Amino acid sequence: MKFSIKICVPEWEVAQEWGDYHIALAMKKYFYKLGHEAIIQIMPEWYNGDDADCDAVIHLRGLNRYHVSLKHVNVVWNISHPKMVSVEEYEDYDIVFVASEFYAKNLDKRLRTMVVPLLQCTDPDLFYPEATQEYSADLLFVANSRNIHRKVLKDLLPTEYYLKVWGNRWEQFIDQKYIQGQYFPNEKLRQLYSSCKILLNDHWDDMRENGFISNRIFDAFACKAFVISDEVAGLQDILQESVITYCGPEDLRGKISYYLENLDKCREIVEVGYTEVITRHTFRDRVALILDYVEPLVKGGLAKKRNGHQFQLMLKEKDDEIKYWKDAFKQKEMELERMIKEFQSSLSWRITKPLRVVHSLIFSKKGNYSFSSRDDNSIGKIQTLPQVEDGIGESHALEEISARHVSGLFDIAALRHLNKLFPPIETPKYHKDAIFERARRRFEFLNSQQIQLHGKVLLELGAGCGENLIVSLQYGLNKAVGIDTKPNKFEQLLNDIPEEDRNLLEFLCADAENFSLNKQFDLILSFNSFEHFSDPESVVQNVYKHLLPGGVAYFEFAPLFYSPWGAHRYHVIHVPYIQILFPNEVVYQFYYHVLKARSPINQYSGEPVSPTDPYPEMNKWKVWQFEQLFFESDGWEVVYFRKITDYRYKWFISLFTGKLEQLTEEDLYVSGLRVVLRKK
Repeated sequence: MKFSIKICVPEWEVAQEWGDYHIALAMKKYFYKLGHEAIIQIMPEWYNGDDADCDAVIHLRGLNRYHVSLKHVNVVWNISHPKMVSVEEYEDYDIVFVASEFYAKNLDKRLRTMVVPLLQCTDPDLFYPEATQEYSADLLFVANSRNIHRKVLKDLLPTEYYLKVWGNRWEQFIDQKYIQGQYFPNEKLRQLYSSCKILLNDHWDDMRENGFISNRIFDAFACKAFVISDEVAGLQDILQESVITYCGPEDLRGKISYYLENLDKCREIVEVGYTEVITRHTFRDRVALILDYVEPLVKGGLAKKRNGHQFQLMLKEKDDEIKYWKDAFKQKEMELERMIKEFQSSLSWRITKPLRVVHSLIFSKKGNYSFSSRDDNSIGKIQTLPQVEDGIGESHALEEISARHVSGLFDIAALRHLNKLFPPIETPKYHKDAIFERARRRFEFLNSQQIQLHGKVLLELGAGCGENLIVSLQYGLNKAVGIDTKPNKFEQLLNDIPEEDRNLLEFLCADAENFSLNKQFDLILSFNSFEHFSDPESVVQNVYKHLLPGGVAYFEFAPLFYSPWGAHRYHVIHVPYIQILFPNEVVYQFYYHVLKARSPINQYSGEPVSPTDPYPEMNKWKVWQFEQLFFESDGWEVVYFRKITDYRYKWFISLFTGKLEQLTEEDLYVSGLRVVLRKK
């Protein structure tokens, strides 16, 4: 078998700094040793087609979600931060591996998908005893701060013992005398672990609460290092009480003193942990278990028998209905055939044709259908095409349909019927936990770009509920200011933060496009706003004026106007590209009067929405215009620029070539942009 291991590393240049990369390397090695192939794909490569000949995909779930392709057996291994992954995301996969026995039991009660505990582990080829005098120390801690003070150091310091700390961004939290360096090569890490008397370890809060044991503990025991850690559910049972845990600053200091005076006792405890890890917790053990679960699915042809699973994903039927998906599938086919007959009798056949293509793409069992026209007055005969492959970034074997066949009737009836055919799309969750989690991911991204946050002052344009401002304080910012025209949203979250933190936050009721303040900032953020700004160029100039020299601007926004959901009506209209396919008057009537989704008032200006422009909140800029703005504006250095693509509906929009004459592939499939600029 051949596997694709997908990791959340943003670019190859920084791969060595990411723990996920070293896990993927170890997995690849042991797949090979057990007679299989594997490739590693970083985030920009996830949808480039290099996995076309792979039997299965293993996603090491990090900071970003992977959208599965139904042509593979899909496996996720969640090794950390369980709160970042929703039940809906887990349900996309065929097998869910979780690095916690405790969390796996809880998750199994909530999922239809199989859940299997798969703990973190070690690679004994890299981690083994190799002590050197050069790295000797009483105490050792190896981890990056991520601009957050770590629990174990907070509980320990100051200390009279010889402590060595390795990792970046510690200068802001601890005395320089403890810091040995910002980076230590993973292939030599065993020398650090083996040479210290006590290795200190802690866990992020959500990992500790849900029983996710750090890989550092497994690596340490493989090197015969003695470990003191914070408490984690299930830790003592799994490692035979070989990890000494503490429950507060005094307890930590007391146990350090005791074990430094009783090193023979330490060695006895370590032998228990070493034996347990080497015999049960290596990458060979983990890869062998993955193969036990995945191989039957691959050999059984799961990826070729997707009808039931695809139906489940697309239509999200209830649990009891999913058990009888074949009957439901058949009923849905009959219903859609009835719709098509109605179209043939009441509407132009020129819209019926693409509708039938939609039908066949979603529901065909043996193949997918196109139509070759005999003349302009007949539907034409059906031609079977090769099986269409589903998934982002994949091509679809569709014949091009001439523009003269699809340029006819696009009225409300057509939009209504198409809206019934397309399943609702997954939209962002706006409950409190979800918005805070998205905010944390944004600051983790800034950390990955080596943007200094501690002690800085932030300004956010279009601050909304203020979740980014609140989360920014967790990353050491001294002050966070938000601008928005609706201050009441911000006030709703203030009750959830400590009184002392509220003094660090400030909210200004102002227009994010035309604000003017008598101060400058270290960091200016804007999320999901640039596609709405009427004059993005003026906004960038204003941001430049309000940044300190060397300050950073971080913009992230989607969906762009010409991309699948650029109309920003996806919460009720499930048809992609309506802003391209349907006349403005049709969308206006359907959205504001048929569905009554919103009052026909411009939410920005307060003026009535015109039927000639049902998208008054969109600036309708194309990708090249934003590129030109960010790359050619004076005074900026582009630190990061990424186009976020969405190819899921290429098969659909490609049917309507007559509507696409003024648009490029980039316009159609680049759904968003992520940009980091630095003021020179």
